[in-house]
Amino acid sequence: MPWYNKNLDSDLEEELERRKISKDRILDLGTGPATQAIQLAKRGLQMTGSDVSETAINRAREVYVYDKKDKEISFIVDDILNSKIKDKSFNYVFDRGCFHVLPIEKRPVYIREINRILDSRGILFLKCFSIKEPRQEGPYKFSEDEIRQLFGNDFCNYIC
Repeated sequence: MPWYNKNLDSDLEEELERRKISKDRILDLGTGPATQAIQLAKRGLQMTGSDVSETAINRAREVYVYDKKDKEISFIVDDILNSKIKDKSFNYVFDRGCFHVLPIEKRPVYIREINRILDSRGILFLKCFSIKEPRQEGPYKFSEDEIRQLFGNDFCNYIC
């Protein structure tokens, strides 16, 4: 899988250090093989890994080896477009593969659900394909202006 990365994404790592984030509640949305959730748990974050695929969650549970010095990860099967996650459950949501594969008409639902599950000072760390991406293949590619237009009303404090 081209998106498989055993290490924590370097840009997320930089942002966590810059913001001094070390012990809050974070949702790894679309956790897949849970590589990012595992690395974040090692940093002391209270992790939940969610995925719409029950197979992916079962595989993540098989791969994950709990180490007592890390925070334990909770894994759940959940569809962000019809999420069962309680309101204001997380300080942060990390999405590195869900949003950019959604159909246009589902994007407002996604934004509403993310806004609902984040606490009032919560932050969405969103990684999606960019129009600056030189490869032609892959999911939809967003411009910075599109991201600002889509998320601006609900996530106006910090968009980069």
